[in-house]
Amino acid sequence: HLTLAFTSNPILSFINGLIPKNKNKIVLESSPDFSDNAKAIYDYLLKKGKRDYTFVWSVYNYERYKKLETKKLKFITKKKKIRYFYHVFTSKYVFFGNRGVIGTNIKKQIVVNLTHGLPFKCSKGLMQKDEDFTYVLSSSDNVSPAMASEFYSKVSKCLVTGLPRNDVLFLENNEVSSITKGFSKFILWLPTYKKHKDLNTSVTKNYNPVPLFNNAELESLNKVLKDKNILLILKFHPAQDLSTLNSSSLSNIFLWKNDELVDRNIDLYKLMSKSDALITDYSSVFADYLLLDRPIAYIVDDYKEFKDNRGFCFDDIEKLTPGDKIKNKDEFITFVDKISNNIDSYKEDRKRVRDFYHKYQDGTSTKVFVDYFDL
Repeated sequence: HLTLAFTSNPILSFINGLIPKNKNKIVLESSPDFSDNAKAIYDYLLKKGKRDYTFVWSVYNYERYKKLETKKLKFITKKKKIRYFYHVFTSKYVFFGNRGVIGTNIKKQIVVNLTHGLPFKCSKGLMQKDEDFTYVLSSSDNVSPAMASEFYSKVSKCLVTGLPRNDVLFLENNEVSSITKGFSKFILWLPTYKKHKDLNTSVTKNYNPVPLFNNAELESLNKVLKDKNILLILKFHPAQDLSTLNSSSLSNIFLWKNDELVDRNIDLYKLMSKSDALITDYSSVFADYLLLDRPIAYIVDDYKEFKDNRGFCFDDIEKLTPGDKIKNKDEFITFVDKISNNIDSYKEDRKRVRDFYHKYQDGTSTKVFVDYFDL
């Protein structure tokens, strides 16, 4: 397993504990920056928060976001330590999603691990541990034991609210329309990373950024999609090493890095909400997508290798992955054909797994979260 630096620091935590807290200040973190569960909470509190909050975002790319600063919205980076720790030490609330916030004190602050996704593929040793947070979000009582295990924590620390970012799936949005306009169907492809861009480690030996297809084969796939008037957007995982990517300019296949979303000001979950089907592999994003009750396919050509190297949170993942299993190019095209012809054979199976993963299925997770803390 990969090993990342954790955020607990006894000296910084001690200093933090000596400083008074501002109950109207909230520090947030997400990966990618200014997105995900933290962004959903931020957006909600801007409109419906009970107090006049100051929001402080911990980001990697400070230069990109500093132009958005206002009196009530600040951005900090770990490179500017004095500004960073001033805001971390004086805030009552810290909500983080993936990379964590350094120097928190869970006895003096409410520190919530919003997580980067629901438990599916094993992430033990990759994320923060129990001493880094007061609560960790969960989506159901069924999921809480696995979530607690992933973070070496206790089920009693699991807060069952669902993931706030999933509420976006239920909202109307027009941002995606200009991209999908003119296509009869839109399939979203969200592979997990196989080789980390910042760490010299890979989960599988063959970690081509575009699974199954080389450049020439992508062009053939593009012809199939063009004949059916289907748009396919492959959005790479933010952690994926893309150094070997050969980008092709294709009419019906878009290969997008995260910057493509940022530049277009499109939230990933808004993109998901407008899609007709999802293709993924071992990413827990499928569990989020279950809330939309639309077809899902899983690319499992390297299943055994992935299971042996990374592993899964549950023993029998076949029961938790309702949809087509794709092992090769022909099966990929078969799934495309099914979407084109409105063939959906897994509705009942999806409902069963949706009920396992989600207590709240109506876009109210952010409200449940905010109400719990009376924010």
